[in-house]
Amino acid sequence: MGRNRFDAIISVFVTVHPHESSALLHSFFCFFFILSAYFVVLPLRDEGAISLGLSNLPGLFVASLLLTVIAAPFSSLVFSLPNLSKNKALVFIHRFFSVSLIVFFILWHYSSAGYSTSNLIGSTALTSKEGKLGDQGSLASSSGWDKHGWFYISVRIGLFLWVALLNLITISSTWARIIDVMDNESGSRLFGFIGAGATLGQLCGSLFATGMAFVGPFLLLFAALLMELAAQTSRGINCDTSHVQEELSPIRLFLYSFLHSYMNE
Repeated sequence: MGRNRFDAIISVFVTVHPHESSALLHSFFCFFFILSAYFVVLPLRDEGAISLGLSNLPGLFVASLLLTVIAAPFSSLVFSLPNLSKNKALVFIHRFFSVSLIVFFILWHYSSAGYSTSNLIGSTALTSKEGKLGDQGSLASSSGWDKHGWFYISVRIGLFLWVALLNLITISSTWARIIDVMDNESGSRLFGFIGAGATLGQLCGSLFATGMAFVGPFLLLFAALLMELAAQTSRGINCDTSHVQEELSPIRLFLYSFLHSYMNE
């Protein structure tokens, strides 16, 4: 009765069959947590890049683009490992980025050395909304590579590039798994609802980062928690084979079973 009531609530927003509700809900929240984590850490990433000098931003964006192009095949390689199922591979990817954010928090803390991050986050957010830099913007633009040590610079550049990888690999890997689970018919009905989870995650992540900007690098720990929640919810992105076996013809049932076993090898 509880599940039927839950399915009825979901049906208010999207046409969903009972066997699809679990994968739909887990996909929705997985994207919600991923995008929330990305937008929570985004202001800190931008603050670190601005502290290196505004003139260096174009180079950082070009470097992040090149890195994502190079790294994209590696995420596909993880999914193709023979001894790792696609579901476990997706959990591994999300958890890997969760742990990496904790590592960056530690590196950020030890590389700051008296540098105030929380104040600069608030000032850059304010000046970007008003369309002018002001006094804080002038300070950021005057800062450059020669103002900081190599450790400070390396951590800021590393976080800038790493966040770009997080955005690309986690989202593309999750969509790849969802496409494996859902067919064309169910995808045409449910992809919009799943995408709404990503949009809602962007909104909540941005609002949280704005309201909690004063905590500075501790945003990395909250983003790590969100990525771990994404890893947990991604476990539920699976096919419900029991329902499919009741409705498919013998030939389609054989093909489905073969493909399902192949995906889980």
